[in-house]
Amino acid sequence: MRVTNQMMSNRMMLNLTRNMNRMDNLANQLASGKRITFPSDDPILAARALKFRTSLRETQQYMRNVGQGLSWMGATDAAFIGVTEVVTNMRNNFNSAINADKQLQERQAIINTISQMKAQLGSFMNTPYAGRYVFSGFRTNHPPIFEVDQPDLVFAVEQHFRFADMETTNVIQRDSSNPLNAVQLREGVRIIKLAYAGNIPEIEVSLAGWTGNLVPFNAANAHIADLTAYDPDPDDIHFIEATGELILGSNVANLLQSNEMNVRFVREGFTAGELNPKIYFNSFDISESTSTSADALDVFGYTAQDLIDYNIAHFHNDIGSITDQRLEFEFSFNTRIPINTLARNVVTDKLHADLRELIRFVNSMEGMLSNPQALEQAIRNAEPNWTDEQVQAALTQQIAAENSQINTAMQNRFNSMLARIDTHYQQISRQEADHGSRMQRLDMIRLRLEEDQLNFRELISDNEDADLAEVATFMAMARAAYEASLRVGASVLQLTLADFIR
Repeated sequence: MRVTNQMMSNRMMLNLTRNMNRMDNLANQLASGKRITFPSDDPILAARALKFRTSLRETQQYMRNVGQGLSWMGATDAAFIGVTEVVTNMRNNFNSAINADKQLQERQAIINTISQMKAQLGSFMNTPYAGRYVFSGFRTNHPPIFEVDQPDLVFAVEQHFRFADMETTNVIQRDSSNPLNAVQLREGVRIIKLAYAGNIPEIEVSLAGWTGNLVPFNAANAHIADLTAYDPDPDDIHFIEATGELILGSNVANLLQSNEMNVRFVREGFTAGELNPKIYFNSFDISESTSTSADALDVFGYTAQDLIDYNIAHFHNDIGSITDQRLEFEFSFNTRIPINTLARNVVTDKLHADLRELIRFVNSMEGMLSNPQALEQAIRNAEPNWTDEQVQAALTQQIAAENSQINTAMQNRFNSMLARIDTHYQQISRQEADHGSRMQRLDMIRLRLEEDQLNFRELISDNEDADLAEVATFMAMARAAYEASLRVGASVLQLTLADFIR
């Protein structure tokens, strides 16, 4: 076969170009450290690289989610520690107050400490994270506990009670018309405490099988001066507005053992330290409504269009078992974990009401004792023939009896509160354990994501990174081949027809 000079030149240029391209490719690998520059360099390698990089970005986003979730839950965890410590200190104070040797002033000093602890619980429930309240469910811009007075707010509130929410205790009243037997101790009173006391113009109670009457006591001092307030007929319920108490007759209490009591009421105005109904209850904001106090309960028909409703569709499945308003992040494929805990499940409205009523009860005891001068005069009027010694003996005896009654009532209240605070503490512990288990799970997810990130980086490196030592060797070989092709080409191209003619 004849090989022309043109064919040799073309073949030589083709090989020269191939060697040049190979050396250029190796030079790019040395400069960039990557095996490919364009997808066309190696489509299979490029497709695998895209998949690995997508997985890495997903993992990095999941890690950012984990970081935010752990930060939120860390703020919640710190609040739980504070709440647990406060409730433990409360229990210690209640245990101290039970001591029969404690005087009224000592118990009042204890209750002042409890008041400060109650305020601190509110501060923990209002724990913020990045400007949002961690215990507020979906409404992270609203504090669970009012931080300032809200005198213009009017809410229709719905609460649910079971037999376990009823407290059977002793109460002290004062019969101002009978100075010789003014202090009255009433035992075995069955009480349901609402979340609020005072400024409740409307209330309705529903209980399956109940056909008695709801009797309101609206006077500010009805719980002290009206001796019938804590003595309802067996089928009746007394509502004492000033204390927010429902006093149950014996038959009503029996019905409550197997049924749930639903209470709906209107509350006008709120003060700092009270529960925010937007967070805690199935409620309606009727502040801007055309409804008045007289017909405000109509909003529970859910028909008014000018009202703002809260928690209607997803408040609870069961009493004490709130399942909705969960702030969930996605921390890996198809893995979503709620990061929040609801205030109503930690410092419950029942705990708030128990503390409020205990504080009120103890602080009201000082006014229960008879004035010694007035009592002495009443004894002299009743027994004008008694000697001074007899009057003083009767005075001493009655003051001692009053102190004994008050002491008995307070011991009973603190004993009852000691048992109830244990129940509240167990509720807090359950929520803290649930929070801790979710936080522990999230921390394990974080560790796994860190391993995944490391693995994906290694896979990307194995898939894309060039072996520089190997590339350098190939580069030297390619350079030698290229230089050889240049020399050969130069010698071939130097021979022309004139050379052969000579």
